[in-house]
Amino acid sequence: MTKTKITDRGYWVAQLFYYQSVMYGFLFSIRFLSPTFFSAINPGLSFGGMFDDRKSDSYNLLPDQLLPKTKLIENTDNSINEILSSGFNFPLILKPDIGFKGFLVSKVDDQAQLTATLPKFEQRAVLVQEYISFIKEYSILIYRYPKSNEIGVSSFIEKTYPKVVGDGKQTLEALIDAAENPFLKKDWIKNKLADSLSQILLLGEEKQIDDIGNYSRGAAFHSYNHLIDEAVLDWANRFMTQIQGIDFCRADLKADSIEGLLNDDFLLIEVNGAKSEPLHIYDSRFSYLEIVKDIHMHWKIVKRIVKQRLAMSYQLPPFMEGFRSWWIAHNLVK
Repeated sequence: MTKTKITDRGYWVAQLFYYQSVMYGFLFSIRFLSPTFFSAINPGLSFGGMFDDRKSDSYNLLPDQLLPKTKLIENTDNSINEILSSGFNFPLILKPDIGFKGFLVSKVDDQAQLTATLPKFEQRAVLVQEYISFIKEYSILIYRYPKSNEIGVSSFIEKTYPKVVGDGKQTLEALIDAAENPFLKKDWIKNKLADSLSQILLLGEEKQIDDIGNYSRGAAFHSYNHLIDEAVLDWANRFMTQIQGIDFCRADLKADSIEGLLNDDFLLIEVNGAKSEPLHIYDSRFSYLEIVKDIHMHWKIVKRIVKQRLAMSYQLPPFMEGFRSWWIAHNLVK
């Protein structure tokens, strides 16, 4: 039977996280007398990093030395010249300032690809980043209780990019067509790899076919929660002491190894706020019961941060402001 999104385990994990989160969101809205309660977990971000939050806002809170060269541009007829004149080196990563699950995130290797890709963003603001050359991608969900400054890590994963494996007979195009991962953007991938689609991969030869570490783009997530120890917590503490206005975030970053990461030899891709998921739940080694418990713990941490921040006189934004922000994000997803 051909695998489809609805038969993929990750699809149901995502549904479980969504509907369980809706339940907690409803209960906490009552508990804190406001549906914008989550804004309190990251005072430095619009609505705590929920709804139509802009990636550029979080970048402004991060130390420059932890980031690749990054620039926000308005997508106009002069965008290509603006990028080329800003001293960027190819390859580049392009992504919308308001993003969702890898939407429109693209790697471009040269000016021709840049020219072909920018129109897809229409009139959206575009974040341009130099591609990070570290070979591994990790995501670490970190929290900080604002009163005690206690640091914790609730999720630690490595992402692996989608690939195909040669059999010495089939072309790259045939291998992509035969790939079972239902989340692969096959037409997009084949268009990007058009020059090498007729290549026949040797027996056992691996070919990476996408560069974006997102489950909705075919990436796989591997839990390292069993490695969360004092060394990881020390790293998280060093990381969070460099950031103000963020107490709950998922740091997506690249390094050559876990050892390199823990020795601060890494660069950030981005930091996600209130809508961060504990991505280890997508690892098939976790049962659905374990996932339910971990989602409960995820929201228990959120509740405790909100409670402490409100006790420190943080003022939640009005409901109508939150509704307008949600409506923008809702239309973007559609």
